[in-house]
Amino acid sequence: MSASARQALRVARARQTACQVRHATSSRSTTTGGPPDHNYNTNSAYNYLVEDKAQEFDKYPLVTARSLSQHRQQPRRVKMYTRDFVDDSLYNPYYGYFSKQATILRGPEVSFSSLKDNSDFQRHLAQTYQAFEGQDLGSSPRQVWQTPTEMFKPYYGQAIARYLLTHYKLTSYPYNDLVVYEVGAGNGTLMVDILDYIRETEPEIYLRTRYKVIEISRQLAHKQRVSSVAASAGHEVEIINKSVLDWDTTVPEPCFVLAMEVLDNFAHDAVRYDLLTGQTFQAMVAVDEAADYHEILTPVIDPLLKRYLGIRRETERHALHPSLRIPKWARQLRAHLPFAPNLTSPEFVPTRQLQFLEVLATKFPRHKLVVSDFSSLPDAMEGVCSPVVQTRYRGTMVPCSTYMVYPGYFDIMFPTDFDRLNRVYSAVLARARARSAAGDFFSHGWTRRDRQLVGEVTTHAEFLDRWADVDATKTQSGESPMIEWFQNCRFLTS
Repeated sequence: MSASARQALRVARARQTACQVRHATSSRSTTTGGPPDHNYNTNSAYNYLVEDKAQEFDKYPLVTARSLSQHRQQPRRVKMYTRDFVDDSLYNPYYGYFSKQATILRGPEVSFSSLKDNSDFQRHLAQTYQAFEGQDLGSSPRQVWQTPTEMFKPYYGQAIARYLLTHYKLTSYPYNDLVVYEVGAGNGTLMVDILDYIRETEPEIYLRTRYKVIEISRQLAHKQRVSSVAASAGHEVEIINKSVLDWDTTVPEPCFVLAMEVLDNFAHDAVRYDLLTGQTFQAMVAVDEAADYHEILTPVIDPLLKRYLGIRRETERHALHPSLRIPKWARQLRAHLPFAPNLTSPEFVPTRQLQFLEVLATKFPRHKLVVSDFSSLPDAMEGVCSPVVQTRYRGTMVPCSTYMVYPGYFDIMFPTDFDRLNRVYSAVLARARARSAAGDFFSHGWTRRDRQLVGEVTTHAEFLDRWADVDATKTQSGESPMIEWFQNCRFLTS
């Protein structure tokens, strides 16, 4: 492992040990009214670490992930919203996780019929990891992981292809071409498997298929171009190297949008609530002169977060932090205990996910959506809808207890509440349909007439049991790893 990687892990371990110091104390910005007065840690002895710097943090400029994309290392003496910190950590083109260390494992196709059972498949997968990383697992700083697309190829991709073909024939054929946009295509394996299946089973439709990839990572976009050469056989495949959140071209034709294992790396905002009043505070991350991170809170909610919270209030009756569901008298009683917190644990709000849905509604008005991702994650840090923050070290995943970690070496993954996603998605589409003549997209509320959900949520197993060739992935014992693994994943289709 390189010296920089070892240093990053030491920093992460130190911050994990001192996470109560780093993100369990906060200050209210002095420019937004009042001295530091928040304590959401039972040990208030740590408060001085942030309180002493509150006025200094007020002077730090507010930066965004977009502005930091021009920097070759993360600057100091700046502050940013949590979503921008996560975006910068994952996607910065010079030091971000997906630009620097992340590698999606691409192994050979698995002969499931030669394996005894699920345990034998797990041993096979471990051997594949070890062969890829090398015998000296500490020699490589690469962050390696594998997706269902890679683990169960080509059968996983074929299941998606069957879904696309069936719904294309029901809704658009023969009047329109089959147009597919894949967001975040990884190694390009799903694209290859889908196009191969369409070419082999529906050659006429294949000639009318146009496949486009929207990929934020330059490294992965290059891999996808290489994969597309083998898959397209002269067929039109377009790799577009940009963030889907920056998409600015309207696609008027019917199309499918695929987002497989993408939502988990959409950055979230962190919020905390006053335990007595319920007031919302938005979190920022301050990077001080020593490159240490501090979470600071502001009662001034930025427009994107305010928009999401507004939609959530309109679509849910009880969208409350669990701590606020406790009777108020009990919270008031607890407030009189020594060192009692007056703020909740953090809640992570999928604001980038909302931006994605708004892009779909406004720029892909005739789309059909296929999304799959994690609905829950083990080893998550404290909080509501909180992420898993982890790095791979000597062949083992090491979880951290804070999202404020050294950029480039740590994956930050969020679970998705798919039922809530479906409600928000439906509300965003309803707003798009009901825009006023002036084009004020954000003024339209969630009316009773709009309450019909446009998506269908299914489990990973339910979707694949319907669309995949399950028999091809059965082991000798009759178990199918493709069906039985990833029980914490869901699909949303529209």
